[in-house]
Amino acid sequence: MEMIRRVCYSDIQSIYFSMEVKMDITESITSKNADIWKQKIGEVFDAESVLVLNAENMPYISSAGLRVLLHFQKLQTNGRKVRVINASESVMNIMRESGFLDILDVSSAPREISLENAKLIGKGGTGECWQIADETVVKLYYDFIPESIIENDKIFSKSTFIAGIPTAISYGIVKCGNRRGIIFEMLNAKTLANEIIQAPDRIEEFGRKYAQLAKLIHHTKGDAKVFPRWTDNYRNNLASYSFLDGKEINNAEKLLATLNNYDTYVHGDFNPNNIMVSDGELMLIDMGSFSLGCPLIDLASLCFTLCYNNSLSDNEVGEFTGLTGSQQRTLWRIFISEYFSVENNDAAIENIPEMKIINQILILQAMMIVPAFPQYFSKTFFDKVMTDIHALLNGGKI
Repeated sequence: MEMIRRVCYSDIQSIYFSMEVKMDITESITSKNADIWKQKIGEVFDAESVLVLNAENMPYISSAGLRVLLHFQKLQTNGRKVRVINASESVMNIMRESGFLDILDVSSAPREISLENAKLIGKGGTGECWQIADETVVKLYYDFIPESIIENDKIFSKSTFIAGIPTAISYGIVKCGNRRGIIFEMLNAKTLANEIIQAPDRIEEFGRKYAQLAKLIHHTKGDAKVFPRWTDNYRNNLASYSFLDGKEINNAEKLLATLNNYDTYVHGDFNPNNIMVSDGELMLIDMGSFSLGCPLIDLASLCFTLCYNNSLSDNEVGEFTGLTGSQQRTLWRIFISEYFSVENNDAAIENIPEMKIINQILILQAMMIVPAFPQYFSKTFFDKVMTDIHALLNGGKI
């Protein structure tokens, strides 16, 4: 098992956010060195991934340099755009005057922030939430999260807000050391998990609001021109899971096919630390995985966080939520009973027909998350996940 664990970490973490290839540009690109940079970029370029060029140390780019960028833009497939990030003001002006802001995806260098006197109010698999002022929250991503996910967060937040879904609107990308984050302006905001920790007697109220927010998301038709399909995102990585054999990959494909034909939204990581509460209103953050898909995907994600991830201990505080095991299970029962309009008891919940599918999707999600980031989980839990993955994909019980 230790051998599998190492293979999973090296193979999967590198492709978990696999849709981009990044290169640092370390000097100005002019006619004198354009061919050299064309060769350097060509050595890492992959038409199936977004080319991301970090221009933080590129003070200038000439027309010869722009032609290099245009060359690789023409090679990108499926409507992808070459991304130039951390561009200086002078480079932004060149891109603007030359019309390249319409050809490439170019963004300026984010402003620097400090966490001095900031308060940690939540954390999850992709980053942490910090309150840096009474009305200001920053979602600070871990340094291995690619720029494209952060950009998606900003773009998707605006699109879902316009669609009528309560979403915290971002006010720009910032950096803190070598990490990137998104600033949100929210009055006295806390994560849903923190609200429950501080007011456990309100867990029933928050659980029902949580379910009502989920139903609003899942009944809102999405824009396929803006949002990807959850199954496509998952399928892109499936063949790279070295711990699966051909039969298991084929069975996973069959499961994914049953989740394909949905044109409504799913959040993708619907855990209590990705819900902010401001003046009693629940709002979404962490929108980088927002997509079109089967509503049960979000329910499986929540079940993973509240139940499955805590299944080996009765009293352990949830690693990501800060809630006790008892609070997590209580929140799950309140949520699921409100969502499906059934009584809040184990028998009624177990008889919900969709629970079998939820459990199957949960294992698919665990297959994408746990082997990729084993440092977040105990070996006992890791082994349980691997056992359940192989059982699901070989027709056994989970």
